[in-house]
Amino acid sequence: MTRVGESNVFEYEFVVTEYTPVGTWIISDISVHDTTGNSASFSPDRDTYAFEVTDASAPTVIDTEDILI
Repeated sequence: MTRVGESNVFEYEFVVTEYTPVGTWIISDISVHDTTGNSASFSPDRDTYAFEVTDASAPTVIDTEDILI
């Protein structure tokens, strides 16, 4: 994950390659930890952040602006 500027927003990019298994992928848990021992986690509803990988050339973008940790 990378921080967006000086904000409290972080981004992560999942890259689909020719080695990524085809199928439904589900974000079931996000856990974050920093270097000073702080941590937080988020567990969305099962199908809230699901996406389908059909081949390596199909980009998928998930809007994560409403995920707050």
